[in-house]
Amino acid sequence: MWPDHLDRIAAMGFDAVAIAPPFLTGASGDLFVTADHDRLDPRLGTGDAVAFLARLAQEAGDRRLRPMLDIVVDQVAVESSFAGRACRWYHTDTDDEPPDPRHAPRQRGVAKLHADGDLPGLAEWWAKRLIGWAGVGVAGFRCIRPHRLPATWWHEVIATVRTRHADTCFMAWTLGLDPGEAADLAASDFDLVVSCFRAWDYRTGGYAENVDRLAQIAPLIAMPEAPFDRRLSRAFTDSGRARRAADRALAFAAAHGAGWLMPMGFELGAARDMDPARDRPGPRPARGVRASCRRGAVRPGGRDRRSKRAVRLVVGGEYHHFDAGPFAPGCAGGRLAVG
Repeated sequence: MWPDHLDRIAAMGFDAVAIAPPFLTGASGDLFVTADHDRLDPRLGTGDAVAFLARLAQEAGDRRLRPMLDIVVDQVAVESSFAGRACRWYHTDTDDEPPDPRHAPRQRGVAKLHADGDLPGLAEWWAKRLIGWAGVGVAGFRCIRPHRLPATWWHEVIATVRTRHADTCFMAWTLGLDPGEAADLAASDFDLVVSCFRAWDYRTGGYAENVDRLAQIAPLIAMPEAPFDRRLSRAFTDSGRARRAADRALAFAAAHGAGWLMPMGFELGAARDMDPARDRPGPRPARGVRASCRRGAVRPGGRDRRSKRAVRLVVGGEYHHFDAGPFAPGCAGGRLAVG
């Protein structure tokens, strides 16, 4: 499965491929709710997660692709291997606690970051893990919901990792940030920050202001749609309109910022939303309405402020696919592929 996906990603001219956490999950099966960072998700095989990442890095490197990995710091599964430390770092709501109407309903089986916990100890733990993964060839990390931790925490972790692996790239996954949260992240030292405009109609105000806020954090990576969000093609019943909308979105994403990122399957017009808990590994996603995402079909992206080279990104919905919904390695245009 992986060699075929990586061959296709490389053939489209992408620079990097990113995957969802490949680690053992909790009972929910959600890839973004990890129970053990040392063990591989059985949907991908058996054995050690680091060995898997090393193999992926080797296969990606053979195709001149830089592998990136999603990391989630603000939550773990209740079965987490943090075990004895969970009381300091994470908190699990009990069923007898009344719901807070100011917040979204709590997820079952999830332990959330405890803001008053031992954050320096958590920073040390994560820096050690990231150094280990970078040591086997992971070139960068897509950091999910980074605003849930102080910018100083990220600054410390990123600086520590770069003492060992200076070229490691850190991307802030900042969908849904309010202005205050974006301002707080400005001192975190991220290399890239993402912006998705799938819901924008290209007319109403607000998008430019949001881009300006995000640009204070790091150079911008644009997306025509976000992985595990509603697919752009679902808004259309006419294939011609869907194709034109996809081409416009891709061209717009490539026209500004440091590059663009695309969920796997966008290039095939996939209409099924990706599911991080139910999707399973599979072959190439089913064909749909194609977008023009091959090399030369759109303008190249901008430049990474550190590497001074074009960054091309595609987000492939992580590493699985089900029906027409890819959940596999992605491919990317500036470009990075997130799988």
